[in-house]
Amino acid sequence: MTLTDPAGGSVFGRAGTSTITMCPRTSYADLSTAGGIGQRLGEWIDTSAICAAPVLGADGSTGYGSAGMSVMNGPGQVNTDFSIGKRSRVGGLREDAELAFRVEFYNALNKAQFANPGTILGTANFGVITQTSTAPRLIQFALKYLF
Repeated sequence: MTLTDPAGGSVFGRAGTSTITMCPRTSYADLSTAGGIGQRLGEWIDTSAICAAPVLGADGSTGYGSAGMSVMNGPGQVNTDFSIGKRSRVGGLREDAELAFRVEFYNALNKAQFANPGTILGTANFGVITQTSTAPRLIQFALKYLF
């Protein structure tokens, strides 16, 4: 994820999106809060590693941030889909006709897959995960007559 700062880059007339400014003696590893995914939903990004954009102009205008692009990862994604099928000869319109039954499971383990948190500094959802990225378990049945 790329963390951006809308207050950064004003000395340049906001010609481009500014990344966040890292505090002195911090690394990208310091941006992640400790704990499991469930504990980090409300605070995925540790804001103590982020400082205000540097002031360059006499009027208080700021420069661009010091962080690079794509400096941290969001929640991991692990999804399990599978299907089971059975074909049986049944006759009917033709001697070699078959009946095919199939069951498909999407997100079979029903594991929550969380979307990335907000990445714009200063907004209400910065570092907060507010939604999932996949649907809950879905089961689909299919029956087909092959002749």
